[in-house]
Amino acid sequence: MTPKNYYYNYFREDFLKFWIKAPNRPNYVSGEPLFKFAGLVKRDNFEPLEDISRENLVCFLSALGCTILIDQAIHAHFKEDYPKFQEMTLYPKMEVGWMNANPWMVFHQNVRLPRGLYKGEIIEKFTEFANFFTQDVKEFFTTNNFKQAKWEAVREAMLNDSDVSSGEFGEIFIKELKNDSLVNKKLEKSYTIQNSNQ
Repeated sequence: MTPKNYYYNYFREDFLKFWIKAPNRPNYVSGEPLFKFAGLVKRDNFEPLEDISRENLVCFLSALGCTILIDQAIHAHFKEDYPKFQEMTLYPKMEVGWMNANPWMVFHQNVRLPRGLYKGEIIEKFTEFANFFTQDVKEFFTTNNFKQAKWEAVREAMLNDSDVSSGEFGEIFIKELKNDSLVNKKLEKSYTIQNSNQ
């Protein structure tokens, strides 16, 4: 299954399966969905991800981490546009204690190892997902009219955000953002050359 197919056809359903079982609450201020990182951790009589098929689990965690990431990035860097963004997406927040958790904690060893998920498998599937998600987010911010959160500004904010780039998964995500930038520069250069030849 492609990341796009999973994200648009299965993620919301899988998220609801998780949400029903994981300790969660609405944000006291905004009412946004909020869950504790501990809600992902499998314990003796508690498996919040048991209703998500093994074949979809890495895609689910990838989608969960990426949606948490973009929600945090817009909240941190584009406060004026955040209410509109939040209303459109209803992306969740994840806490550790009383603070937002780094989104890549969805791949923490306490989440993946009890479920038999190993880094090699996760990295391969996450790389595919990150490639899809960066393009999807680009399309979202290109087609929706936000005051400040235009795609180039959002991309630059994420490229310079230490939470986005932290760890192995952050490095992969940043690489995909940079690849988008390189593609844009090549297209701009090609367009400039074509125009100068006319």
